[in-house]
Amino acid sequence: MSDLRVPILLWSARITLRSLCSIILRSVSTMASEAFASVFHSLWWAVVNLTAVGYGAVTPVTVGGNVFTFFVLIVGQGDRRS
Repeated sequence: MSDLRVPILLWSARITLRSLCSIILRSVSTMASEAFASVFHSLWWAVVNLTAVGYGAVTPVTVGGNVFTFFVLIVGQGDRRS
């Protein structure tokens, strides 16, 4: 009988996790569709947050400025010295 407990527990945990992730994804996707108008906006958001720049009110406005800043942020991550 104890041999069946582990698979049943794992199955129920997997179903619960999938359900929770689906609910969260559905609620976040409706909010995120307004904030991220394109793949480029999403990529910009990811790079700025992953490089811990956290721009406030001053951000590049043009596409060229965004592309240039993107590469500067990525190159700057490789130069961290502890």
